[in-house]
Amino acid sequence: MPSFLGDKIWGKLFDCASETVLVTFVPKSAECAIAGIGLQHSFKEHDKKGNQYYDKQTVDTLGVMRGRPFDILASGGTWHVFKWVTNHEDCYKYLETSAANMEKHLNSFAIERLPLQGWNSQCTWIPLRSA
Repeated sequence: MPSFLGDKIWGKLFDCASETVLVTFVPKSAECAIAGIGLQHSFKEHDKKGNQYYDKQTVDTLGVMRGRPFDILASGGTWHVFKWVTNHEDCYKYLETSAANMEKHLNSFAIERLPLQGWNSQCTWIPLRSA
């Protein structure tokens, strides 16, 4: 992480022209990434007339999802913040973390920022290739 802050990609996190930043962790001997963090965002302003349609759709969808009515919300930018690790003991060891620790980080993030949606899940997928 300390080297990431000094890397040129750090500035892209704050560049409105860039909508996606993805950082992957690939051990020297690995064939592919074992973990990653990322940020996707949209600061673009949309047509005000079109916004009314999408605002209504959002409210209707939230009403169905939550089982209660919602007032029309003003449109704004969207953010998708994520981190992932291949669910294997060696990967967690390499990153000096655990599934439980990652879940705690997600919970802290959600408590501090109150996102509309968030989830944590575990999946195992390790691509193995024969030489």
